[in-house]
Amino acid sequence: MSYAVYILPRRVQTKFKAKTRQLLEALEREALGEHVLDRFTEAELEALTERLAFGWEEQKNTKRGRRYSMPDFGAEALFTPYALFLSCPAGSDAIFEISQWASETALGSETFAKFDPQEGSWE
Repeated sequence: MSYAVYILPRRVQTKFKAKTRQLLEALEREALGEHVLDRFTEAELEALTERLAFGWEEQKNTKRGRRYSMPDFGAEALFTPYALFLSCPAGSDAIFEISQWASETALGSETFAKFDPQEGSWE
């Protein structure tokens, strides 16, 4: 089992705020949400790439997106044009780390929103 947190464009939060169940169902059907989520703008992609330099190590590019890791905690990230998916083993110290990192990325940002699929909550 794993724990996940997503960083999405703030406009996705606006679009799905009252429809969290719809968002979760769509993400289940569309593994990476390509047909449901809005793409990041070039400026948003650049800002997230810069933000990933703080605590994350780039691993490799795949056809699904760019992969990153936080090796000290066993956390992983998949960065696609639609979302930044963060995950780690459930019950590990990495839960705090990825949740905190995502909160710091989203808080006070008009650009990014943090979505916790376990709770169905936005930040």
